[in-house]
Amino acid sequence: MSRNILRKTMGVITLLCMLGMAGCKEKPTEGVVQSGGEQNGTVNQMQNPQTDAEGVITEITPAPDLKEQLSAVKENEKGENAERKATVVLSDTGIVITGTGCEAEAGRLKITEAGTYEISGILTNGSIYVNVDNDSEVHLILNGVTVHNETGAALYCKKASKVTVTLATGSVNRFSDGTAYVFDDGETEPDATVFAKHDLVINGAGKLSVTSIYGDAIKGKDSLYILGGEFEISAADDGIIGRDLLYVSDGKLTVNATADALKSTNDADATLGNIMIDGGEFVLTAGQDGLQAENTITVNGGTFVVKTGGGAANASTKTEDTFFGRGFGDWGNRQGTTTETSEETTSSAKGLKAGVLLTVNGGTMELDTLDDALHGDKNVLITGGNFKISSGDDGVHAEEILQIEGNCKIDITKSYEGLEGLEIVIAGGEIAVVASDDGLNAAGGVDGSGFGRQGGGMFGAGEGEVTITGGKVTLQASGDGLDSNGNLTINGGEIYVYGPTSGGNGVMDYGGTFILNGGTLLGIGSSDMAQTPSATSGQYSMAATLTTRGNKGDTIAVKINGETVISATAPISFAYVVASSEKFEKDATVSVEVNGTESYSGTLSDVVTCFGMTGGMGGFGGNGGFGGNGGFGGNGGFGGNGGFGGNGGFGGKGNGGMRPTMPEGEMPTMPEGEMPNGGFPGLPQWNQGTEESEEMSL
Repeated sequence: MSRNILRKTMGVITLLCMLGMAGCKEKPTEGVVQSGGEQNGTVNQMQNPQTDAEGVITEITPAPDLKEQLSAVKENEKGENAERKATVVLSDTGIVITGTGCEAEAGRLKITEAGTYEISGILTNGSIYVNVDNDSEVHLILNGVTVHNETGAALYCKKASKVTVTLATGSVNRFSDGTAYVFDDGETEPDATVFAKHDLVINGAGKLSVTSIYGDAIKGKDSLYILGGEFEISAADDGIIGRDLLYVSDGKLTVNATADALKSTNDADATLGNIMIDGGEFVLTAGQDGLQAENTITVNGGTFVVKTGGGAANASTKTEDTFFGRGFGDWGNRQGTTTETSEETTSSAKGLKAGVLLTVNGGTMELDTLDDALHGDKNVLITGGNFKISSGDDGVHAEEILQIEGNCKIDITKSYEGLEGLEIVIAGGEIAVVASDDGLNAAGGVDGSGFGRQGGGMFGAGEGEVTITGGKVTLQASGDGLDSNGNLTINGGEIYVYGPTSGGNGVMDYGGTFILNGGTLLGIGSSDMAQTPSATSGQYSMAATLTTRGNKGDTIAVKINGETVISATAPISFAYVVASSEKFEKDATVSVEVNGTESYSGTLSDVVTCFGMTGGMGGFGGNGGFGGNGGFGGNGGFGGNGGFGGNGGFGGKGNGGMRPTMPEGEMPTMPEGEMPNGGFPGLPQWNQGTEESEEMSL
């Protein structure tokens, strides 16, 4: 619900304009099976991007193809058995060299020719320096090396076509630096304890410890390949950087970084700035992001334990910047728009963050993050893997497309919003979400701009689309359970929605249509903002408000002709039930039991059949929204062009769901004169400039 800021204030509108709820039956459209559509029955494909016949997005631009590049690196990989050009023993009293191609220079080992060099020994204030021609490769075998450089990089690879560092089996190798670097005139590099201006490959079965007091620990200015080894990294800034590419296929990496743990930074070339993980063990503790790439992150395997920003427990309570919290005094200036204050005021502290595309095809991840756990500035694609997520913000967030499919398991135990994206497609997987706000939220554009835009549903159809074709989704939310600013389509899968438990939110909340064509659906929670599937759906459904509120731990059973087709144990208290399954058929007898006691029973006479309901929501705004083209008080004043509700009125012709009936008697009289900046007199005040208001009891 952070993307629908008006909904937490709907309790106020309900108090002002809906003292009761009235009839809830839509004329069914029998025999119509649609994959989506408006009420005129036209097919409504997702506007952007295109989808295939199963509703799965087909236009996510894939990550760059690195197969040829990686194959070349692995085929030419050098190891411990390579023929040595020289062996070197480091010492403060004198560097001993046996062989050719390198020299000692004032406490520094200087390598000047291509070849393989085995190095051991200690320099308490020195360095290893590689400077050959750009067409030459250098291979360093580290066999018990300790190098500290008080004023610069401990290992500086300035010029070569590629340097390979092999960690000899059983060896422990250490590099460290001081608090201040001394640079040559006009230079700002090297700026990491281990620094390479070209491709760098690290492999072997030994251990490498890097401690950076000055800045970054390991930095490759081109591509950095880690093919094996054990790493202990401590960095005053970033841990490990591959500017063009950071690739890991094996090894154990323990990184403690003040800034980002693993990073790829090239933002000048759309094909570079990538991270790819094919395997390995990762224990990452970062003050900022765990993995951060300017372009793409692709994870095909590996085990990850990632903690960022001190973890989810360190996150401040997120609150909503509500329309009413800013007061009614500036209605004429708002014109249906809101100012969102969710922009990051502190450094990003996400688990995995990709500038274009985050893809996870496998692996195991335990993520404890101050910010989003999985984040794509554009797209997120999950096709496999096991995730345990505790997030101070969103569990999984995509600015554009979020697609989940395949045999993945996502367990979000703590989040502000569980899954969020402009377009959300779920075609497989097992997903469980606990959220303090929305469980699943599809939103975009000006968040919460329902007042003053084209109407439909509760606040007018907006950007945002949810399509579920398979998988199992369980959402436990304090805000809206399953929320789409635009259309919601369910063609298959199992969907269980638990919550909300208080007013101002809904089990399902959509701004366009809710087309239910298949699958199993059970939703329980508060009845205050109840919405049902649209009457143009291809599968029958039922909705009921309970005469007695159900409690946490109660068992719920939905039966068709006496057969239990849906059952669950409630993790929350509830007063409303919405359900559907492929066994729901016209004229079948449906009943709802709570703890074995029948609450409602009746006939599925309509595509959407309601029991015990004296009203509901849906079509709240019609064409023109709540306030018409002029917005809620825009240039046209209170109601603008289109009046209080525009074409369709306040509760007029919406795109499906239940419709409210206005209460009898006169409408409340608005106070005379200018509205105070502090808000509407006599109504609760909310914190200004925050993202979520205090919960209001209805």
